[in-house]
Amino acid sequence: MTTLTTIWKNSKVRHLALPSFALLLLILVAVLAPVIAPYDPLAMDISGKLAAPSATHWLGQDEFGRDVLSRLLHGAQVSLSVAIATGAVAALIGITAGMVGGYFGGIAEILTVRMAEFMLAFPPILLALLVIAFTGPGTGTLIATLAVFYAPEFARIAYGEVRSVKEKEYVDAMRALGAGPFRIMRKAILPNIAAPLFVQFSLVVASAIVVESGLSFLGLGIVPPTPSWGLMIRGARAYLELNPLGLVWPCAALVVTIFIVNSLCDAIRDIFDPRTTKLKPFPEAEEGNRGAVTKPAAVVPAGVQLSVQNLRTEFATSSGPVSAVDGVSFDLKRGETLAVVGESGSGKSVTSLSIMGLLPDKTARVANGKIEIVGKDGTIYDLARVSGETARSLRGGDVAMIFQEPMTSLNPVYRIGDQIAEAILAHHNCSQAEARKLALEMLRKVHISDPERRLDQYPFELSGGMRQRVMIAMALASKPKLLIADEPTTALDVTIQAQILELIKELQKEEDMSILFITHDMGVVAEIADRTVVMYKGEVIEAGDTAEIFAAPKQPYTKALLSAVPRLGAMDGRKRPMRFPIVDRTTGESDVPAEVPDTVKNTDRPLLEVKGLTTRFDIRGGLLSSVKGRVHAVENVSFDLKAGETLALVGESGCGKSTTGRSILRLISPMSGSVMLDGVDLLNLGPRELREQRKGMQMIFQDPFGSLNPRQNVGAAIADPLIINGAATRADARDRVAELLRRVGLQPEMAKRFPHEFSGGQRQRICIARALALEPKLIVADEAVSALDVSVKAQVVNLMLDLQEQMGLGYLFISHDMAVVERVSHRVAVMYLGEIVEIGPREAIFQNPQHPYTKRLLAAVPIADPARRLQKRILWNAEIKSPVRPPDYILPTRQYREVSPGHHVMVWGDEWEKTVEHNAQLVAMGA
Repeated sequence: MTTLTTIWKNSKVRHLALPSFALLLLILVAVLAPVIAPYDPLAMDISGKLAAPSATHWLGQDEFGRDVLSRLLHGAQVSLSVAIATGAVAALIGITAGMVGGYFGGIAEILTVRMAEFMLAFPPILLALLVIAFTGPGTGTLIATLAVFYAPEFARIAYGEVRSVKEKEYVDAMRALGAGPFRIMRKAILPNIAAPLFVQFSLVVASAIVVESGLSFLGLGIVPPTPSWGLMIRGARAYLELNPLGLVWPCAALVVTIFIVNSLCDAIRDIFDPRTTKLKPFPEAEEGNRGAVTKPAAVVPAGVQLSVQNLRTEFATSSGPVSAVDGVSFDLKRGETLAVVGESGSGKSVTSLSIMGLLPDKTARVANGKIEIVGKDGTIYDLARVSGETARSLRGGDVAMIFQEPMTSLNPVYRIGDQIAEAILAHHNCSQAEARKLALEMLRKVHISDPERRLDQYPFELSGGMRQRVMIAMALASKPKLLIADEPTTALDVTIQAQILELIKELQKEEDMSILFITHDMGVVAEIADRTVVMYKGEVIEAGDTAEIFAAPKQPYTKALLSAVPRLGAMDGRKRPMRFPIVDRTTGESDVPAEVPDTVKNTDRPLLEVKGLTTRFDIRGGLLSSVKGRVHAVENVSFDLKAGETLALVGESGCGKSTTGRSILRLISPMSGSVMLDGVDLLNLGPRELREQRKGMQMIFQDPFGSLNPRQNVGAAIADPLIINGAATRADARDRVAELLRRVGLQPEMAKRFPHEFSGGQRQRICIARALALEPKLIVADEAVSALDVSVKAQVVNLMLDLQEQMGLGYLFISHDMAVVERVSHRVAVMYLGEIVEIGPREAIFQNPQHPYTKRLLAAVPIADPARRLQKRILWNAEIKSPVRPPDYILPTRQYREVSPGHHVMVWGDEWEKTVEHNAQLVAMGA
């Protein structure tokens, strides 16, 4: 009984129970129709023709005197069986065709999806007539006809969903584990595309009931006198004026059945998605309590632009309201930059969204506190209470915001100029032509190259740095007095990050703005913030002058946060990697990291040997899809990696480092070169041999959430490599999963949980456990800690170093974080436009960089020390070049010179010297 009670408490189960019971009841009635029907559905009584409902005939009699209730019950058998059978057959055919076409593409796509689209060109009535002309009417013919008609709709949905899902990292993870295409489709793809297919199934069943009725009505479906709802509608229509109730009963049965099926499919969709929860939304606020609140300017302290007082923001959950921000108070002065820092879940972004009034409707609210801002006209507004036109006027006019990811913040189907002009028109009384002229001025103001051409480009045609400059231009178009920057540099490379920070400071001086800067990057805080607010679990735990907080933090958590920040130059004089110190958040005390032993195995043959690796992607266009150009992602890359060694592959986005890692693992097919793993050339292996070699090489992806199947519990995810490769039975796999979870610092009981129930650091530990399941020799870590908070990043790096010591793992550590790379690597290779421009021992690269690009990367790294803010440094103002080349492009011959033993640098020539001279800019970040 306790178990049943627990199950019933699950809102998803309750949501499923009612439509399930209703459908079972409907099916039971249909099955028992011969028993419970009061009369023979075919028995005619002409004397009772069109009789009204009575004690003997509860629903009356039809045009032949037959009992309507009996025919309705027997008709349920036919209509339900036809509809459900049609949906099942159509789903089986269509989903199979769509998944095969979407996954494999090419000929498979033409033979499946394109053929299905061709079938959609036939009107259903014409298709039914053609089939019936050859086979004659009947139930089987009707089901086959309807299934052929509906299958293409399933195929199109499955095709589109598969095309999207197959690019997800958890699908790549399955491939890296050695899973074949059909296993991937069944285990990783189908569960994640099921939601729209469930909806389509419900629509098909409902539609099939209606179409069956229509075909039967036309004499093309069920053969009379067999009872069906369609035939009943057909018969009742002829006598509608004399007996309107005759039409009501079968139509009502149709409506009720369709409603039950739709409700059931919605419930099934939800119950198979572990991420869905039933929230208790907040009631709508009364309009009278949401008017603009204005006060004389003397209420806010002199010189203050924004005053947040005792802010509490709540989110609706299945168990009631939960406070994400509680009791937060701070002031932001005019012309000042205030940084709000903290790790994921600290409440910093919720604070910014509360200020902007961008909280999700009905599921979040400002429950208490004041958010007072001084408007351009000197009026004080409480942003927690304004609404309607006042809120819209303030948002974007007096207060503007730039977000973390510019690609998702910009509308992909509108040109850049139109989007900036729209922001201008929202707050300026001007014509479209004047707005476009102002948009051009804003692009010049944010230093975008060739601004006239950029106006007519789309977001996808710009680099990440350019897109963020566009977001800044849009935010500043109305000359706001307060700019909220929510992690504006997190998604950018370190060189572009430095440019954006410098641009924000420059524009702040020009516009005399106040800036609320939301970030988790303490290096950025040190470079840009005048004062700092530290948040933890929704509360402010420390606030003060930035220099004072960095020099003498008072709270244990602040000390822990600062101690976990990787600092460039901390490894001077050390030849081996070094663990991060772990700081107790309750006391602020840190341990002294143990010395990492020498793990490198100096054997005659390296663990991994890459020679001349080249990967290119064709760009096709035109009517015949001819090759218009090629992306030279990886060009003639060569290096080796010893067992127990960490080789870091560094560079900006688009330099080819991730493509190199995926090419080595054969997740992408290279054009040429060789990849030797323990003496075996991976590029010459067939599918069966490659699957065997995958046991010795695994990958840890950047996004720990994206690389785990959201519909699979973590125990099953960790067991996948064992099951796929036949390395353990399911019983043995459970024991091995428990052991692996313990090894990465998690509890075995967590195996039954789903990915969304873990933090980012825990999810990455799960990914590491999965990668270790087959005891590989090589692990490619693709930005494995880039998405993690600083303290979690330190824990994961320490775990990786421990595992390398215990298992002798070789790491290809792909990263753009130079401070972390300095901490964990033995050697470093620097990539630019698909080529390695410098490679050597870690200390040589960091202490004696040779190539201008290497110097550029190191110079752009933010230093977590406000005292160094005024030091001059060289910033690079150019965007990284495009790797797209003409089809006939021939790469020039490259030469390398040896600087010191093992330290090689590409001879770069005059073009780099000119580029450096043209694009370098000497700046002081705090000046």
